[in-house]
Amino acid sequence: MENKPSKKSKICMVIFIVFSLILIFVGINKEEYKKYYTKAINICTQCIGIG
Repeated sequence: MENKPSKKSKICMVIFIVFSLILIFVGINKEEYKKYYTKAINICTQCIGIG
């Protein structure tokens, strides 16, 4: 016997995925990834002792 997700569960999953994609799109349009990429590089170089 398989446990199929209920209709309500499927709707919640779709809403969550759509909301996630919207937030990703907004972040890309605001160029947020550049800030986090720069911070990641700075943290890595500081841990290694280069910067």
